[in-house]
Amino acid sequence: MIISLKEKPNSWTNFFSKISAKYKDVFFNENYLKGILPDLEKNDDIILFANIDEVKNFFWFVVSIKREVPIKGLGKVFYDLETPYGYGGPLTNSNCKNFLLESNLKYFNWMLSNNIIAEFTRFNPLLNNHKYLSGQIDIVKDRSTYSIDCKKFHQNDEINLKNFKSNVRNKIRIGIKNYIVSYESDIKNFEIFKLLYLNLMKFKKTSDNYFYSNFYFNNLYKFIKKNGFLINLFNKNNEAISSSLFLHCDKKAYYHLSASSHSLKKVGAINYALYLAIKKCIKKNIETLFLGGGQIHGDSLSKFKEDMSTNQYDWFIGKRIINHEIYNIIKNKFIDDKNNKYLFNSKKILFYR
Repeated sequence: MIISLKEKPNSWTNFFSKISAKYKDVFFNENYLKGILPDLEKNDDIILFANIDEVKNFFWFVVSIKREVPIKGLGKVFYDLETPYGYGGPLTNSNCKNFLLESNLKYFNWMLSNNIIAEFTRFNPLLNNHKYLSGQIDIVKDRSTYSIDCKKFHQNDEINLKNFKSNVRNKIRIGIKNYIVSYESDIKNFEIFKLLYLNLMKFKKTSDNYFYSNFYFNNLYKFIKKNGFLINLFNKNNEAISSSLFLHCDKKAYYHLSASSHSLKKVGAINYALYLAIKKCIKKNIETLFLGGGQIHGDSLSKFKEDMSTNQYDWFIGKRIINHEIYNIIKNKFIDDKNNKYLFNSKKILFYR
C-alpha cells in the first residue's frame, strides 16, 4: 500500500490513528511532514509504503521523500528516495522473520516497478531500526549519538546535579546564576528563536539549505504548540542568549534545532538549557531526551553531547541502488563532465543532488 501525503492526507491520518502510541515517532507525524513540504521542489512528494497483515495485526512501513531525478536524457522519468529531514527507516510492531522478509521484498519490488533508481535512509538510533530494512542495501555506522535518561535525574521533584559530570555541573550552575529563562512557546519567543537561528546561519556563512523559508518556520511554530516546546535564555540585560527547540512524541523528545548569539557572552547557556529541558520532559512524563551527535565523529559538538548524556547509540545510514543500469548512466554523465568530478567522487549515494 502506498499513501501520498500530497494526494491522500486523510488516508495518512487514518492509518496512523490505528497505531499504538509506543510505535509512533514524531518524524512520521503528518503535521511535521506537512511543515517540510513547502520547502520541497514542486514535483516532490512524501510517500508512505506500508505492508499490513490484518490477520496478525502486524505492520511495517517506511516514509520517504520521492524526488524526480534531475538528470536529462534518460529516456523517461526516474525517481530516488530519501528520508525526510530528521530520522526515519522502517517502523514495525513485528519481529516475525517471515513478515519482515515479505515486507522488504514487497518494498523492493515496488521500487523496481516505479522507476526508483536509488534510496538513502537515515535510521533512527533510538529505534535501532536498521535491522528491519534488508535486501541489497549497504548499512553502515555513520557516527555516535547520545541521549539523556530523564528518570536518572528525577529526585524529589528536582533535578539531581550530582548525576552530571563535574564540568557540566559547573556550567549549569553558571547558567542558573546568570540567565533568565522563558519556557513560553508563544509567537514572541518563537520569533526570537527564528532571529537567532537565521543570524547564526549568516554568521557561519552556511549553505542556502539551512535558510528555511517563512512558510517552514510558520509550520514549525504550529507544530511545537502541540508536539514540542521552546526554551529561551536571556542575560540580565534581557538580551537573547540562546534558544532551543524540542520535539516530542509519547515517551521520547528530540533536541531538534538550537541557536545562540554569536556576539554575546553565553558560557554554560546550552548546558543550562538542556538541564531545563530535562525538567520539562519529566513534567511531561517523557523518559528519553535524544541529543543527536556531532557534525562528524569526535568533534566538539559530539563531545559536548557526550558529556551531557547518559546513553550512547550508533547511528546507521543506508545506501541502496535499485536500478544499476540507469545509475551507471548517470555516473558516466558526471565522469564526462569535468565540473562534476567533485560531486561524483563524494561518498553520497545521491551524488547528483
